[in-house]
Amino acid sequence: MTTEGPAGTPPAPGTFSRLTAAQCERLHEATLRVLERTGLLVEEPEALELLRRAGAEVDGARVRLGARLVDALPNYDFVMSLFTPSDVTPQAIGFR
Repeated sequence: MTTEGPAGTPPAPGTFSRLTAAQCERLHEATLRVLERTGLLVEEPEALELLRRAGAEVDGARVRLGARLVDALPNYDFVMSLFTPSDVTPQAIGFR
């Protein structure tokens, strides 16, 4: 069920509202900026090497991904398992 609050207000607790195409694009652009400027920490040497070979900027465990690389990642053949500090269950992401 999609329920929206009055114009300009968030939906009521326990409900959700779909993002518009423009909101999705803004979210995607913001995510690309974070991946390019801040990057992410990767502690697995094999993953670091795969990302380096794919064109990522690797500085120690910090990996920065440019927008062109992010867009190209689905064309690469490798799988990464992502963990968050509070989660020990890997989230596998496959790239072909």
